[in-house]
Amino acid sequence: MTISRRPAARPQDFSRAIEAAVAAAVRAPEPAPAPVETASAPAPQPAPKGKAAAKPEEHDEIDEPEVASGPAPSIPTKASVAKQATYAKAINLSKINLIGVYGQPSKRYALVRTANGKYHKVSVGDRIDGGQVRAITQNEVRYQKGGRLVALEMPKG
Repeated sequence: MTISRRPAARPQDFSRAIEAAVAAAVRAPEPAPAPVETASAPAPQPAPKGKAAAKPEEHDEIDEPEVASGPAPSIPTKASVAKQATYAKAINLSKINLIGVYGQPSKRYALVRTANGKYHKVSVGDRIDGGQVRAITQNEVRYQKGGRLVALEMPKG
């Protein structure tokens, strides 16, 4: 009979590890901003020929690019992107709506959303919403329902 090993116990308290990490982050020195030279500041003296111009540690700091210390740019979230990409009240979901028109001018098709949420591909002569499609133009569908002619236009936006 094979017996599986019992896993090690999970650590219960992370507060010490968190405090140590925060303390280490606070202790880490931040790079000092480069001094800004003004017109009244004295010109730097050239280093003597017998000594090195800068220590290697100082040389690394000089070559590093400066980090902009302004407010961070606002990064769009999924919610803000969706809100910006959505037109409010573009279509009335409780009525029939024209979603799109495609095809050649001589043979056009339209995608229509009915009030129950279903999508239908229609062409001239098809029946929709109790009427018959009479014409499909570049941005509208006209169908005859009873004795009246109804026009569905593309949503504005």
